[in-house]
Amino acid sequence: MKGEKLFITFAIIGALFAVYFLIIRKLNKSDREKAKEEKKAESEIEDKAEKATGIAAFPAAYYETLANRIFIAMKGLGTNEKEVINVIDQLSSNRDAGMLDAAFGIRQNESLGSWLLSDGEALNVELQMQKNGLNYTFSIIDLS
Repeated sequence: MKGEKLFITFAIIGALFAVYFLIIRKLNKSDREKAKEEKKAESEIEDKAEKATGIAAFPAAYYETLANRIFIAMKGLGTNEKEVINVIDQLSSNRDAGMLDAAFGIRQNESLGSWLLSDGEALNVELQMQKNGLNYTFSIIDLS
C-alpha cells in the first residue's frame, strides 16, 4: 500500500514535469518564431531604405537618435505631434526618410509606418513630407 502511494506520487510529479517542459518548449519556439519574423521585417525595411533616393544628410548613428525621439513622442498616452513634425522636418531627402525608417525598425512589434497609423499621425507626417519635397512611404508592419 505504501509503495503504491509512493509510485502514484512519483508518477504525478513526473507528469507535471513533462507538462511543464512541453509548455516551456512551446513558449521558446514561439519566441524564436517571433524573433525570426521581426528579423525578416527589419531586413525588408532596410532593403527598402537602401533603395531610397538622395543623399543621407547625417551619420548613421544620428538616425537612431531621430528614431528614438519619434518613438518617445508617440509612446504612451497621447502623442507629441510637434516633436514628430520636428523630426520629419530634419529629413532633407528620401534617403534620410529611409534611414529613419530603418533606424526605427520594429519597436513593440510595429514599424514606424504602423506606429504613425495607429497614433493618427500618418496623414500629418505625409503632408509634412510632401511639403518638404519627399515622397518616401514609411513601412507598415505589425507583428502583433
